[in-house]
Amino acid sequence: KQWYQRRVRGDSDLVHGASHLLTEVLAIQEHFPHHRDFLLRYVEINGFVAHPESLILSLLGSSDSSTRRAGVTLIQKIRAAGAKPELLDSVRVFRVPKLNPHAKTLLDLIFLKEVDGLLLFRGMY
Repeated sequence: KQWYQRRVRGDSDLVHGASHLLTEVLAIQEHFPHHRDFLLRYVEINGFVAHPESLILSLLGSSDSSTRRAGVTLIQKIRAAGAKPELLDSVRVFRVPKLNPHAKTLLDLIFLKEVDGLLLFRGMY
């Protein structure tokens, strides 16, 4: 039913993918806490929409101004840290991020501190 409602509302694109995934994680926490680990395995199949770049797009596309501000702050922190030189000219291997089963917000959906070599918006700055 949730999938159908998202499709009808028309916000099923890349910008809202991580938000939809968070909605599923929150529903599992609320309605199925005893089956969380089992259900999260199936939710993580769509974990590609929580890739760091997709997650930041969701932050920036949020209707909430504080969430958008958090996205901009995150980009500034990543840029200030700089990219690892050995990663600048290499092809990144895509890995579906591990979801945080206790997430309450988009910022908590994945373990951003564990993301290695994030080259956010390379070439734009």
